[in-house]
Amino acid sequence: MAADLTYYTIDDLRLGQRRSDGPGWRLMEFTRRSEAFRDYRSLGVENIKVLGVTNGIQALDLVRCVPVFSEHKACEDVLMMDYKNLPFWHMNPMVKQLAEECVETFRIRYGLHEFTLFPLHQKPEKQLAKKRFRLLNVEGSCSPIRWMYVAGVGWLSPQEFKKRYIPPKRHDFQYPLVMKYRVDAVNKDGRILLLEIAPRDFEHMISEN
Repeated sequence: MAADLTYYTIDDLRLGQRRSDGPGWRLMEFTRRSEAFRDYRSLGVENIKVLGVTNGIQALDLVRCVPVFSEHKACEDVLMMDYKNLPFWHMNPMVKQLAEECVETFRIRYGLHEFTLFPLHQKPEKQLAKKRFRLLNVEGSCSPIRWMYVAGVGWLSPQEFKKRYIPPKRHDFQYPLVMKYRVDAVNKDGRILLLEIAPRDFEHMISEN
């Protein structure tokens, strides 16, 4: 399967999919990764551009350039995290390797999962490294998350977050940047605590629970 993968770029998603009778985005396909990387870099920094991989039947966007902060006109490369939730792609070691190479090559700081941006390189919390916790779902909810800290906004409840940001505005590629969660957890002594953790720590704890 790995040998059949090829690469593609899209110059600007805001242009819409091209039709035979009108303008739209430009999609280019490449057999060599280096050529795809070069073409992606050549596209404008204000474009909502895409770098992806395909097996000829299914396509997977891996990198997208989006405005991380609303006051910035220039966009920033972010890693598309969808592949981790798609067994067909997640089980392919070449895709994981390619994602890691994209992070290093384009110096990617943030990941985009569904409609939310997260920091990729936050250091693990010391309290999590030394102790083990079990997450507890909030009463009346199927999630342990009580609060979400959105950059430039502050702490929001999950309900308020969904009301503001989900679904995103059509053709608006501005996504909220979530820096921390406050979650309910119980330690080995049975004590219930409210932890403040990074999204990556949360994903790690979810996989352990």
